[in-house]
Amino acid sequence: MFFESLSSEFEYGKFKGYELGEVLMCAPEYVKWAIEKTGGDVCVFSDRTIEEIESIFPEFVKSNPQLLEIIKEIQEEYYWEEDWEEELREREHNRKYDPSAYWNTD
Repeated sequence: MFFESLSSEFEYGKFKGYELGEVLMCAPEYVKWAIEKTGGDVCVFSDRTIEEIESIFPEFVKSNPQLLEIIKEIQEEYYWEEDWEEELREREHNRKYDPSAYWNTD
């Protein structure tokens, strides 16, 4: 899933239809889990989103300093390709998901 900003919505999972910013406010542990456990296949953040997280949710960054490094590493994997953002959108569009899938963060 490509998050262009904090208003980008989760497209599947427990928080399908919720904006990233909303989930960071009510269930930051879910965002942490998604980043750590699923990596670049699920959570890729734009530079803008990273900046928004750092400025609006500094406690999330402070309490999870390794996550910012993971986010940036994932992002770097896609930067080598000139049209990486478009490629991610296309990949997500073509991906098949089980709508009944539920990610348990417990």
